[in-house]
Amino acid sequence: MLSLVLIITENLADDIRVERKSIATLEIIANPLVILTPAAGELIWVEWDDAYIVYQLSSTETHFFNETTALIIESLRQGPLSMESMRNWIMDELGGQSSDGLQLTMAVERLEELGLIDASDETAPGL
Repeated sequence: MLSLVLIITENLADDIRVERKSIATLEIIANPLVILTPAAGELIWVEWDDAYIVYQLSSTETHFFNETTALIIESLRQGPLSMESMRNWIMDELGGQSSDGLQLTMAVERLEELGLIDASDETAPGL
């Protein structure tokens, strides 16, 4: 769900801007519901210190997840969550420490690329 938009002005050398938009940045506008896909239910996990080696049966690929990525999937096992609710759940699990917003955004984008989570077009104002 990552889209890339190039805005090019007349003078290419002076002004080329790139904007990245993802479900993590759309939360400010819509607060979408985020859900696990069926592929996320078929993961085989091995914990290794503060990291996780994860085998995805549906793609036959092995992934390396950090704690934030693992917590995103764990939070969504409870059911669909808004981005805000998911972030709050992760902060609680980390003992009140704030997870780096960029790290959370990157993890959400990566999990979506892998087909493990999806954001609904519906908003979740009450979650």
